[in-house]
Amino acid sequence: MGRPQIFGAALGAVIGVVFVWQGALDAFFTALFIFGGWVVGKYAAGGMPAVDDMLERFVSNRNRDRDG
Repeated sequence: MGRPQIFGAALGAVIGVVFVWQGALDAFFTALFIFGGWVVGKYAAGGMPAVDDMLERFVSNRNRDRDG
């Protein structure tokens, strides 16, 4: 897949529209889901090294606390 950000944003848009079909603040929630899909796609493509560093630090701290 060439552009996971676009795929993630499109999937987020579809999910957002389904979730807010009958609710209030449709535009806000749809935009929120689109943004969330874009972020997930960008992370999956490796475009967010700061998030990788943060998750690595969290997992290593968690494993260290669990081990001893």
